[in-house]
Amino acid sequence: MNTRKFRIVSRILYVFFLGFAIALFAGLLVNRQFAGGDLKRWQEATAKVTASKVTNEALGPQERRESLDDRGFWIRKYTVRYTYTAEFTAWGKTFSFDHEGTNSGETDLSATAIPQSAYDFPKQGETLAVIYDPASEGAYKIGSIADWQKAGELSFANLIVPCVFLLIAAVLIMIDAVGIKRRRTDKEILGRLNLNGR
Repeated sequence: MNTRKFRIVSRILYVFFLGFAIALFAGLLVNRQFAGGDLKRWQEATAKVTASKVTNEALGPQERRESLDDRGFWIRKYTVRYTYTAEFTAWGKTFSFDHEGTNSGETDLSATAIPQSAYDFPKQGETLAVIYDPASEGAYKIGSIADWQKAGELSFANLIVPCVFLLIAAVLIMIDAVGIKRRRTDKEILGRLNLNGR
């Protein structure tokens, strides 16, 4: 990869990592505000899954992953998309909702089927925790009150991923900045040499 292509790729990567880190921090801030404010008036209920199905499943082709020792390894990516309908009692009636989700990941090269864990989602007849706002019909969130309190905590689990993405972005920005400074220095040296050569 030449220098120009490397600069372009590194800039795309650090913009992606920086944007993702900001989005995660923003999500944490929103959850924190919700957990410290509105959550106090929300109530918890148990929803029963009335229908559930896989809408799409795919096991990707072989893909090479680079490793630190340059030997690399091969993996296959998988995706399972699903949807389910559930209902719970709130606002003086039975309230029904639909939810779509995705389970994805990587498996080893020799895999001929998607791991069974990818099919781990609420099935018909199962129950799940939901919270709802008694004062606003239709306002609900999947998860228990304890789950949403945990989502708003400034804990290691909530901060590690955005901090890692922020650190990667910072390293890439520093590498780019050093490269810009080096190029400017090289141009200045070449300019001086050209002037002295006249």
